[in-house]
Amino acid sequence: MVWVKSVGGRLETRYNYSSNFCYNAFPFPKINNEQINLLSNQALGILDEREKYTEKTIGEMYNTPSMPTSLLLLHEKLDEIIDHLYRKKGFISDDERLEHLFNMYEDKSNQYKLI
Repeated sequence: MVWVKSVGGRLETRYNYSSNFCYNAFPFPKINNEQINLLSNQALGILDEREKYTEKTIGEMYNTPSMPTSLLLLHEKLDEIIDHLYRKKGFISDDERLEHLFNMYEDKSNQYKLI
């Protein structure tokens, strides 16, 4: 979300996801099959956990004060896994995370510049 907040723009108070720069330029590291499986298993675990709360809407389920702790913990673990795909030590702040993303974007952009 830190990338979306920074480059996606806004429509009134809502995020604008239609910007090509928002998703097409999002820097994502190359990952191997083991990392893909780890992400997939974590995502499936989140979906399984959500099935336990079918009486709630998505809005209710993801409302921070009423979000089930078990679901929150699974999402926090997914965030940690993704952070470690970018670098082993993770990030201590969104500012640090955004700086890393922009550095990756710049490196990738430099690969495509015409000489």
